[in-house]
Amino acid sequence: MSVAAAPNCLTRPVASILVNRIPLQTLVDIGSSGSCIPPTVVRNHSWELQPMDLKITMASISLSYSTTGYCYVSTQYKHMKYEHFKLLVLPNLCAGVLLGDGFLSLHEKVKIPLGGHLGTFSLCGLPAAKTESLLLFSKLSSDCRPTATKSQRHTPEKE
Repeated sequence: MSVAAAPNCLTRPVASILVNRIPLQTLVDIGSSGSCIPPTVVRNHSWELQPMDLKITMASISLSYSTTGYCYVSTQYKHMKYEHFKLLVLPNLCAGVLLGDGFLSLHEKVKIPLGGHLGTFSLCGLPAAKTESLLLFSKLSSDCRPTATKSQRHTPEKE
Protein backbone atom coordinates (compact mmCIF):
# COMPACT_ATOMS: atom_id res chain seq x y z
CA MET A 1 0.00 0.00 0.00
CA SER A 2 1.52 3.35 -0.96
CA VAL A 3 0.58 5.43 2.04
CA ALA A 4 3.07 8.01 3.27
CA ALA A 5 4.47 7.21 6.71
CA ALA A 6 2.99 9.23 9.53
CA PRO A 7 5.55 11.45 11.27
CA ASN A 8 6.50 10.47 14.83
CA CYS A 9 4.54 13.39 16.28
CA LEU A 10 1.34 11.78 14.96
CA THR A 11 1.76 8.35 16.53
CA ARG A 12 -0.55 8.97 19.51
CA PRO A 13 -3.75 9.69 17.57
CA VAL A 14 -3.21 6.59 15.38
CA ALA A 15 -5.28 3.46 16.01
CA SER A 16 -6.17 0.24 14.21
CA ILE A 17 -9.69 -0.03 12.78
CA LEU A 18 -11.50 -2.35 10.42
CA VAL A 19 -12.76 -0.90 7.15
CA ASN A 20 -14.92 -3.40 5.27
CA ARG A 21 -13.27 -6.04 7.51
CA ILE A 22 -9.77 -4.95 6.37
CA PRO A 23 -7.44 -3.83 9.22
CA LEU A 24 -6.07 -0.33 8.59
CA GLN A 25 -4.25 2.32 10.58
CA THR A 26 -6.36 5.41 11.15
CA LEU A 27 -5.25 8.91 12.06
CA VAL A 28 -7.71 10.91 14.17
CA ASP A 29 -7.64 14.51 12.94
CA ILE A 30 -9.84 17.01 14.77
CA GLY A 31 -8.82 19.70 12.28
CA SER A 32 -10.13 17.84 9.25
CA SER A 33 -13.71 18.41 8.17
CA GLY A 34 -13.91 15.15 6.24
CA SER A 35 -12.81 11.55 6.61
CA CYS A 36 -10.55 10.19 3.88
CA ILE A 37 -8.94 7.05 2.51
CA PRO A 38 -6.16 6.75 -0.11
CA PRO A 39 -7.10 5.64 -3.65
CA THR A 40 -4.64 2.71 -3.44
CA VAL A 41 -6.69 1.09 -0.66
CA VAL A 42 -9.92 1.51 -2.63
CA ARG A 43 -8.33 0.05 -5.80
CA ASN A 44 -6.56 -2.83 -4.01
CA HIS A 45 -9.85 -4.03 -2.51
CA SER A 46 -12.05 -3.24 -5.55
CA TRP A 47 -14.41 -1.06 -3.54
CA GLU A 48 -17.01 0.89 -5.49
CA LEU A 49 -15.79 4.43 -6.15
CA GLN A 50 -18.24 7.26 -6.79
CA PRO A 51 -16.70 10.13 -8.78
CA MET A 52 -16.35 13.49 -7.05
CA ASP A 53 -13.83 16.27 -7.56
CA LEU A 54 -13.52 18.27 -4.36
CA LYS A 55 -10.58 20.51 -3.47
CA ILE A 56 -9.28 19.84 0.05
CA THR A 57 -7.12 22.55 1.61
CA MET A 58 -4.70 21.55 4.35
CA ALA A 59 -3.59 23.70 7.30
CA SER A 60 -1.59 25.86 4.89
CA ILE A 61 -3.71 27.41 2.14
CA SER A 62 -0.86 26.80 -0.30
CA LEU A 63 -1.25 23.03 0.17
CA SER A 64 -4.32 21.43 -1.36
CA TYR A 65 -5.31 18.18 -3.07
CA SER A 66 -8.35 17.11 -5.05
CA THR A 67 -10.39 14.06 -4.21
CA THR A 68 -10.81 11.36 -6.82
CA GLY A 69 -14.21 10.39 -5.45
CA TYR A 70 -15.78 8.82 -2.41
CA CYS A 71 -16.93 5.42 -1.22
CA TYR A 72 -19.27 4.08 1.43
CA VAL A 73 -17.78 1.58 3.86
CA SER A 74 -18.55 -0.15 7.11
CA THR A 75 -16.01 0.55 9.84
CA GLN A 76 -15.41 -0.90 13.25
CA TYR A 77 -13.29 0.34 16.14
CA LYS A 78 -13.30 -2.01 19.11
CA HIS A 79 -17.02 -2.66 19.80
CA MET A 80 -18.37 0.35 17.84
CA LYS A 81 -19.67 -0.27 14.31
CA TYR A 82 -20.44 2.39 11.72
CA GLU A 83 -22.40 1.30 8.67
CA HIS A 84 -22.60 3.13 5.35
CA PHE A 85 -19.91 5.62 6.34
CA LYS A 86 -18.69 8.02 3.63
CA LEU A 87 -14.95 8.31 3.03
CA LEU A 88 -13.48 10.81 0.58
CA VAL A 89 -10.78 9.29 -1.62
CA LEU A 90 -7.71 11.49 -1.29
CA PRO A 91 -4.12 10.81 -2.42
CA ASN A 92 -0.99 11.22 -0.30
CA LEU A 93 -2.47 10.47 3.11
CA CYS A 94 -0.07 9.59 5.93
CA ALA A 95 -2.39 6.85 7.24
CA GLY A 96 -4.68 4.17 5.84
CA VAL A 97 -7.71 6.21 6.94
CA LEU A 98 -8.07 9.76 8.21
CA LEU A 99 -11.04 10.27 10.54
CA GLY A 100 -12.15 13.89 10.66
CA ASP A 101 -14.88 15.98 12.21
CA GLY A 102 -17.72 14.25 10.35
CA PHE A 103 -16.86 11.02 12.13
CA LEU A 104 -15.79 12.51 15.45
CA SER A 105 -18.94 14.64 15.78
CA LEU A 106 -21.00 11.44 15.91
CA HIS A 107 -19.71 11.15 19.48
CA GLU A 108 -20.38 13.27 22.54
CA LYS A 109 -16.70 13.30 23.49
CA VAL A 110 -13.40 12.06 22.06
CA LYS A 111 -10.51 11.23 24.43
CA ILE A 112 -6.94 10.98 23.17
CA PRO A 113 -4.39 10.26 25.93
CA LEU A 114 -1.19 12.15 25.15
CA GLY A 115 0.93 11.43 28.23
CA GLY A 116 1.80 15.06 29.01
CA HIS A 117 2.72 16.28 32.49
CA LEU A 118 -0.09 18.86 32.79
CA GLY A 119 -3.72 18.14 33.56
CA THR A 120 -6.54 17.81 31.06
CA PHE A 121 -6.91 20.53 28.44
CA SER A 122 -10.60 20.89 27.74
CA LEU A 123 -12.22 22.90 24.95
CA CYS A 124 -15.60 24.14 26.16
CA GLY A 125 -18.16 26.50 24.76
CA LEU A 126 -17.00 26.25 21.17
CA PRO A 127 -19.67 27.45 18.76
CA ALA A 128 -21.29 24.94 16.45
CA ALA A 129 -19.42 24.77 13.17
CA LYS A 130 -22.51 24.03 11.09
CA THR A 131 -25.19 26.67 11.36
CA GLU A 132 -27.74 27.73 8.81
CA SER A 133 -28.09 31.43 8.10
CA LEU A 134 -31.45 32.92 8.92
CA LEU A 135 -33.54 34.59 6.24
CA LEU A 136 -34.87 37.51 8.24
CA PHE A 137 -37.35 38.81 5.68
CA SER A 138 -38.37 35.59 3.95
CA LYS A 139 -41.99 35.76 5.22
CA LEU A 140 -42.68 39.29 3.94
CA SER A 141 -44.81 39.71 0.85
CA SER A 142 -43.15 41.03 -2.30
CA ASP A 143 -45.14 44.31 -2.20
CA CYS A 144 -43.93 45.17 1.32
CA ARG A 145 -42.13 48.56 1.51
CA PRO A 146 -40.04 49.98 4.37
CA THR A 147 -41.38 52.91 6.37
CA ALA A 148 -39.57 55.44 8.53
CA THR A 149 -40.77 56.54 11.96
CA LYS A 150 -39.20 58.61 14.67
CA SER A 151 -37.97 56.57 17.58
CA GLN A 152 -39.45 57.30 20.97
CA ARG A 153 -37.29 57.74 23.99
CA HIS A 154 -38.56 55.97 27.09
CA THR A 155 -37.72 57.41 30.46
CA PRO A 156 -38.89 56.34 33.92
CA GLU A 157 -40.94 59.59 34.20
CA LYS A 158 -43.02 58.73 31.11
CA GLU A 159 -43.96 55.29 32.37
